Amino acid sequence: MPLYLEISRLHRTASITGRGRIDRSEIMKLIAELMDARIQGFAKLVDVSATTSTLTPDQIERMAVLLAGDPAIPHGPVAFLVDPDREGFAHIYERATAGRRAVRLFTSLAAARQWLLENAVPPESAAAPDATSVSEAMRDVLGVDGQGR
Repeated sequence: MPLYLEISRLHRTASITGRGRIDRSEIMKLIAELMDARIQGFAKLVDVSATTSTLTPDQIERMAVLLAGDPAIPHGPVAFLVDPDREGFAHIYERATAGRRAVRLFTSLAAARQWLLENAVPPESAAAPDATSVSEAMRDVLGVDGQGR
């Protein structure tokens, strides 16, 4: 699987690394892991600099809006590491969530980490959404059945 997730509850961070071509079922599996972990308030570092996706821009936009959730509930910042020579998933995600949550694109790991530290959400601010309803809605957005196809 070209998507890897590492969670640090101590540091309230999640690191997601992608490699190669990523399809809908892999994204659904990752979203389920994130929802089950109930870490919406954690800072997230997402390295998509070496990935491509089979999702359409419309699917990415709808997924981003759904994951951004209620703007009244604090969500942790998301820093994407991107390939500066290619526009893809992260660029569409950033545009779709503008004004709804803290999302920013970087080509430098050090700059991304610094920004995440500066934009961290205090633990007492973050309330967990209902993972089941988000997961079901995500299946509809991505056009995936219950088996991830």
